[in-house]
Amino acid sequence: MDIERIYFDMDDVLVDFTGGAREFCGIEIRGKNAVGEDVLFDGIRELGDFYMRIKPIPDSLELFNDVRELYGDKVEILTAVPKPSRNLPTLGEDKIEWVKRYLGGDVVVNIVLRREKVGFVRNRGSVLIDDNAGNIKAWNEAGGTGVLFTDPVSARMSLERIGINCGKPR
Repeated sequence: MDIERIYFDMDDVLVDFTGGAREFCGIEIRGKNAVGEDVLFDGIRELGDFYMRIKPIPDSLELFNDVRELYGDKVEILTAVPKPSRNLPTLGEDKIEWVKRYLGGDVVVNIVLRREKVGFVRNRGSVLIDDNAGNIKAWNEAGGTGVLFTDPVSARMSLERIGINCGKPR
């Protein structure tokens, strides 16, 4: 497969968004005790500086860096922010600051609304690594190659399976 771009999602792929919501906002966003988006976004807004507090998912940054080492500028971040009515206007900038802190300032970060992600598909060589099954389904239907993220080890194996060399795990 000729690689056009390899896009990594941020939330719950590179950054522990779920763990951060639990630790810093005191809310669950997955499972039987999950709160709705209103409660989630209110908690993030009240806390402030959410992304400066939350940590990477162990081994995800290594995966990103291993892939980037081999594919260079073809590796970017494609991450969504809530729609403007959610009143979190700095979330995109906060995500960019998180990337600078953990991955460096030369990583391209594409900030979009969730429904806009699929617009980045060019062909089968447009690869998305994302934890959202709906995003992966839409990506594949648009002609791209989606990899459903559950953990870094499984993602590495899935990428290798479709012909993307990830280098040696560190």
